Amino acid sequence: MGERFRLPAGHEFSPGQVELLDVLKIVDTAHGDLVAIREALRRKYFAASAPKYAADPERRKVEQTKRAGNILIGMQCYGLFSSKSATLTSLGQQLLVEPDPEARMRAFAEHILKNLHGVEVVAAITTLRKRGEPITKATFHEQLERGGFDLPRATTHHLTMVAWLRRAKVFVGDKGYVVDEAQFEQVVGTPNSTLTELRMLGYEKRVFLKTLHDRAKASPPGHWFPTKEILAGSVYRAGNVFPHGDTLRRTLFNPLEAGGWIEFDKLTEGRGGKSGNVRPTAKLTGIEQGFLLEGSPDEIPPEIKAALVKETVAIYGELKSGDRNVKGLALEALAVRLVSDLGLEPVRLRERSKATGGAEVDVVADGVGLHYSRWLCQCKNTALVTVSDLAKEIGMATLLKAQVILLVTTGSFAETVRQHASELAQGTSIQAVLLDGEALRLYVEKGAPALLERMVGAAAVTRDLKRAQLRVALEETGAPGPV
Repeated sequence: MGERFRLPAGHEFSPGQVELLDVLKIVDTAHGDLVAIREALRRKYFAASAPKYAADPERRKVEQTKRAGNILIGMQCYGLFSSKSATLTSLGQQLLVEPDPEARMRAFAEHILKNLHGVEVVAAITTLRKRGEPITKATFHEQLERGGFDLPRATTHHLTMVAWLRRAKVFVGDKGYVVDEAQFEQVVGTPNSTLTELRMLGYEKRVFLKTLHDRAKASPPGHWFPTKEILAGSVYRAGNVFPHGDTLRRTLFNPLEAGGWIEFDKLTEGRGGKSGNVRPTAKLTGIEQGFLLEGSPDEIPPEIKAALVKETVAIYGELKSGDRNVKGLALEALAVRLVSDLGLEPVRLRERSKATGGAEVDVVADGVGLHYSRWLCQCKNTALVTVSDLAKEIGMATLLKAQVILLVTTGSFAETVRQHASELAQGTSIQAVLLDGEALRLYVEKGAPALLERMVGAAAVTRDLKRAQLRVALEETGAPGPV
């Protein structure tokens, strides 16, 4: 899924513990004396801490000094402090000399949002709110991981960042997760809705916009560019990720034009997809270049990204739509949501290749726990799943070197499917996990905990089958000892 993001470690550097201006002054007035800085921070913030060591003043002071040092670690992670010189960075100096407290916090929030993945943190919260999910430490953490963040299990880094953004009024209130859209736009320079729309675009569209944006920044305002030149630059940047022939205009240019990102010179536009001239709209040029970094090819198509912001119950409801496209998209979105809630990482959708003989797998996902595992998830919106359906998945699991088949249906499984799944666990290294309509409805109603509970139960059944498998193998080889 591309490069993983990391959030700065806040440690004791949080608005509930320190005041930004005060810690900046303490560092500045010490003139590079690290010992003096730690002592000043200890006296100001931790003089009453570590009471359990009251009978041992020296030990108590050591513990207090450690916490003071954690403030400096947090300041360094946030780009305000240099441990090499024990002085403020240029950003720290800039914030220190800013006389207006609100302007100081806006400047700090701008740094967080633009340089420390704060925009992606806001996006995670926006997604949770749109989906109607409660925002807790756990759900927030899970959504960030889905969005590409690498976070320690017990971290509070994301909560510390949000706390600083609340102090800058990017979020409304002292404890809420509602984005102040006007403040966000003032700080970032681009509406949150525009950045959300940008994230929903497919990889090839983002590459094209990035190339056009870069060319426009080095050219006079309103300049037209030959479309074929922007395409050539995009191919040089990312490889030939664009469709061929007549589909180029329909799948690339028309959606970008309809979205208000680009406009074409109609007078020179010809029949070919590469003909004519193109220039960016104010909507595109108004975005800073850093937000247009295209990253890597996205395995989740943009239409599924858009569907994933809906509540699970809404996606489930669309499975009954009379529109085949709506129903199919809902099924794929449900598959992605389900594997994500299991802690798996979707790596391929709609897999069509020589490896699968031209068949289709809804989701191929990676599981990384105590060991790596590859999963195939096939969701079926059918009344009955038969053994031939499972047989097809077994064949693809073999070809794609997968260890687990997750077969999900809104209906039920034929008894032969369950029997064959048991035989599969006993006789091979592949496992088949079956989730029927009842299990699916329970997941939609109660969320990931209900799903995980069902999976743990299925794992226990497989464990018993595998033990029987091992017992037989040992008996055949004459190895001693019970299993």
